[in-house]
Order: sequence, then C-alpha cells, then structure tokens
Amino acid sequence: MLKKEKIIKIGTRESPLALVQAENVRKLLNGKISFSKIRYSLELLKIKTSADKFRRKPLYKIGGKALFTKEIDQALLTKKIDIAVHSLKDIPTIIPRSLEIACVLKRENPKDILICNSDKNLMTLKKGARIGTSSVRRIAQVLNIRPDLKIKDLRGNIQTRIKNLYSGKYDAILLALSGIKRLGIILKNSSILSTRIVLPAAGQGTIAVVCRKDNLLMKRALRNINHLDTEKCIAAERAFLAGLDGSCQSPIAALGCFNSKGVFLFNGLVSKLRGREIHRVKMNPEKNISLKDAKIIGRRAARKIKNRTGKHFFD
Repeated sequence: MLKKEKIIKIGTRESPLALVQAENVRKLLNGKISFSKIRYSLELLKIKTSADKFRRKPLYKIGGKALFTKEIDQALLTKKIDIAVHSLKDIPTIIPRSLEIACVLKRENPKDILICNSDKNLMTLKKGARIGTSSVRRIAQVLNIRPDLKIKDLRGNIQTRIKNLYSGKYDAILLALSGIKRLGIILKNSSILSTRIVLPAAGQGTIAVVCRKDNLLMKRALRNINHLDTEKCIAAERAFLAGLDGSCQSPIAALGCFNSKGVFLFNGLVSKLRGREIHRVKMNPEKNISLKDAKIIGRRAARKIKNRTGKHFFD
C-alpha cells in the first residue's frame, strides 16, 4: 500500500542569504519528522516581505525589523506554511501570541565586519569617510569612536551592498560577519570588529525557526535540531532587549556567550542616537546555567542599565 504524502512548507524571504539559511534548516530537519504511514517532503516557499518591497528608506523610519517577518508570520497564522526560518536578530521581542520560536541552530560568529575600498581599518579610515549602514546600533557605536565619519543609508541584499561599495558609493560598509560566511563571499579589504568596539545585535549570527504553538508535531521535530547553548545565549539577549523595551529606533546591543571553560558571559549596551551617550553593562560570569537562569541574567542586566540611565533615556 502506497504511503500518503504530506508536504511540509518552510517559509522564507527570497534573498540569497535567507534561502541559504532556510536550506540549512531543510537539510537538518529532513528525517527528523515522524508520521505514521505518511511520507513527507520539505519544500521552501519564498515570501516577499515589506522590508524587501521598501528598500529606499531606512528601516527605523518605516517600521523597523518587524518588516522582515510580518508577511511570513501571517503565512504561518493562516497555515499557508508550517514553519518559518528567520535571522533571529530580525524577530521582534514580541511576536504573535499563537507563534513561538521553536528552535535555534548553532550560532555563527556574531561579530560585525568592516569592508573597505582600501586596506584601511576603522581607526585609520580617512577623516569624513562615507560609511554605509542602516543600523542605529552600528551608527551609535561607530560614531562614538569616530564622530567625524559620514553615515550613508545602506539597503539591499549583501551582494548588492558590496557591489555599491566597490562602485565607489561608500568608502566602507558595515555588515554582519555571519552572512558573509554563510554565503561564502571572499573579500578584498575587511576587518572583523572586536566586540569591545562594536557589540552585536541581540541574536546576531543565529538562525531561528518559528512555528505555531499548536503544531505539536513540528515543535517536537524542531527540538531535535535545537542548539541548547545558543538558545541560552539568545534567551539572555532577548530578555535584556525586552527589559529595556527596546524599539527599532533604540541603539541596543547584547551578547551572551560561553567561554572555553563553559562559563557564561554577558555584555550589554545602550546608547543615545548617533552615539552621543553610551552605557555598558557586564554581568558576573556564571557556570552551569539553565535556560531560566539565562533569562534572569538578561533581565538583571536590563535593570542595571535602567537604574543607571533613568527611565527617560530613550525619549
């Protein structure tokens, strides 16, 4: 007797990076789903998001990172897709109540990278150099160090951004290193920025999979590919973000990580726009932390920052 076939639809943006990330999930998930007397296949469904439609304006002026996920969330809610693959840093701290982040993959390097038209680094760029980025977080930290630099808006997929750099529209651009690595792009002049210079966005470098809370089959399957240490790191980072009520217009950075001895470290940062005033927080190292502990660390870090800055810091 022939088995019935079920198609599991994986929702993703249509950018080259998004498709690579979704394909990674598809490969990992293949063979991890158990149906009785049903054969299944995993298919990618490309969805155009608002962020892809409106590329001429900075995201923080038109709705923020939620524009990367809005249409895909809607496809999940209406059951057009079964799961959604996102860059975790694009997922808002508050998502629709009937959805959840079901798993995260092992994190890629979360640092930022500076790509230049010459063999310079951030500190040796010429005075008034044109830097391409649309991230208020990156803008704040870079201008705090180099207030003479000229920030120019930068949108489009990674390949387009790099092409615009080499065409002479910018002297340098700032990107997430993880995307460069996943796409296998070879760069001429670049430098990876230390987290002491530019602290990453919460969740940067992490692929997340979202599904409906009532889809128990997919939730069980996705736990089979979840990376627990990464989940703890991003739990602390997102708790920090939520504790600060961070918006798309708020320069906030956070990084949780485990060192070679398994000790959990956490650093957070908030800033006024354009780096006029920056506050950092560093939590005491912790060992053998649970997921719950990680969230507590993030919330405590947020309280420390708020006690220092006052509640009107982002006004």
